Amino acid sequence: MKSKPRDKVILATKVSGYSDRTFLRDNAEMVRADAPNIKESVEKSLSRLSTDYIDLLHIHWPDRYVALYGEFSYDSTKWKPSVPFEDQLKALQELIDEGKVRYIGVSNETSYGVMRFVQAAKLHGLPKIVSIQNGYSLLVRCSFEVDLAEVCHPNNCNVGLLAYSPLGSGVLTGKYLDDNSGNSKSFRLNLFPGYM
Repeated sequence: MKSKPRDKVILATKVSGYSDRTFLRDNAEMVRADAPNIKESVEKSLSRLSTDYIDLLHIHWPDRYVALYGEFSYDSTKWKPSVPFEDQLKALQELIDEGKVRYIGVSNETSYGVMRFVQAAKLHGLPKIVSIQNGYSLLVRCSFEVDLAEVCHPNNCNVGLLAYSPLGSGVLTGKYLDDNSGNSKSFRLNLFPGYM
């Protein structure tokens, strides 16, 4: 970023929510969307990106159990304690106050989570999420259109959608029509051993 005019670039990145991927943080037993993990993540992102601030910071996935990655129904037996919404927002507020983050959002979030973040921001005078980054394409429409569209509508919570995988993870490009595409040396599962 040093060679780019910073005011001409909108830079977005993410911090991890609840995860057992401890390699994401130094000396972590568990990665959470709590103040220490959020701060460490942002500091490392700023350093790697050679910049002073991040325009848009998303919490990558909720700091609680939600049905993700092929699960379609909420399983109440998987409920677990989570970092309170207001605590996550307080940690993000500190980064905004320090000038390290301008705006905040969420990713892979549910309508419940969006509404709780917006409610916590109103009740505690904390920053409001401005965007949600969820999967959305011709193949995956329901998760947004069924209820998130109503929640995110400007007259309701006013949260913008930043769609990821708009080409259905490449399926809509036609690149998987060749049965041998998975055997290609350029296929990402072959490029990065241990990817999956």
